[in-house]
Amino acid sequence: LKRGAKHLVLLSRRGMKTPGAKAAVAELTSAGAQVLALSCDITDAKKLAEVIKQVQSTMPPLKGLLHAAMVIDDQLISKLDDNSVSSVIQPKLVGAWHLHHLTQAIPLDYFVLYSSITTYIGNPGQANYVAANAGLEGLAALRRSKGLPAQCIGWGPITDAGYLTRNTAVKDSLGQRMGKEPLLASDALQQLDDVLSHQNTSHAIANFDWKILSKILPSASGVRFDHLNAALLGGSNMEDNFDFKALIAGKDRQEVEKVVTDMIVHEVSAILCISVERIHPRRSLHDLGMDSLMAVELAMGLERRFGIQLPVMMLNESPNAEKVALRIVDKVFGEEDADGQENAPNLIIKDLARQHGEEVSEQDVEHAMEDIRKLAEERAR
Repeated sequence: LKRGAKHLVLLSRRGMKTPGAKAAVAELTSAGAQVLALSCDITDAKKLAEVIKQVQSTMPPLKGLLHAAMVIDDQLISKLDDNSVSSVIQPKLVGAWHLHHLTQAIPLDYFVLYSSITTYIGNPGQANYVAANAGLEGLAALRRSKGLPAQCIGWGPITDAGYLTRNTAVKDSLGQRMGKEPLLASDALQQLDDVLSHQNTSHAIANFDWKILSKILPSASGVRFDHLNAALLGGSNMEDNFDFKALIAGKDRQEVEKVVTDMIVHEVSAILCISVERIHPRRSLHDLGMDSLMAVELAMGLERRFGIQLPVMMLNESPNAEKVALRIVDKVFGEEDADGQENAPNLIIKDLARQHGEEVSEQDVEHAMEDIRKLAEERAR
């Protein structure tokens, strides 16, 4: 309503019987809108044609259309069958096709298709959903080729509205995969305003950290991500070349502790592939999912950043970012004597082997260290 839509037609399979529909319609009506909420299965072309005819005869001219129908039926691709494909394809793609076919003669200002960010990055278990959204992209291209309005939006997850509010496990999983918390609905609406001001385009709108997402995305090196990869490479070079001593010059101990803690949190974020927002400085790194080998990688990363070594037990006894930062700052300010451990990562590897009843040679340790170095370098790129 704030954006000028005073006459609304809301379609769903159950119409006013949809949970929450009465309250939503009442709120819109009290705000001054004329609302017509109808029951219509969008896959039924005959019924949809009747609804469009009713709208044209009883309401002001139809000027815009937003298609947001969605059904989720996640399956591994090896287990997909006709039903699991059809249940997802029908409401999203077939429904969109019916809307396209039945409104071609109507002079619309907007024809907006709600797709998904999964069209660009994929998502395990959602081959049917990705296919349906890719179909929407194709339909939008077809309409544009005919001179008809078409905008397709590949939405990322939205945290405080719709599907994810009812499925917190999915929301948490997506947040971890994307590297950042999902979008807020208010931010998404602001982005929608921007999209609607650019006619006949397709957009992907999502909150993500490419440094984290790219590590688990098989197609991350593809041409479509060249711009993101170029930006990531530039950021990595700046990160690798930073001067820690210059960064903390003139700062007191408390300020240095804050800087070091933030840097450790970002290092842990890259290793665990989770968003920075999920890493509380006082939460155990083990509780976040860090195992002994990851601790070795963390130790090497911190050594590279700060030019110091950490005691082995510091990374084995449920550390958190704040505790590790304090030990680093102690060393930076010269308040901790050398602990006699010449190579903390080496000792962590040996300790890990002993926990599993194994003894390792110096050569085995060096091979493991080389593998970890390579992994750390790949993460830094």
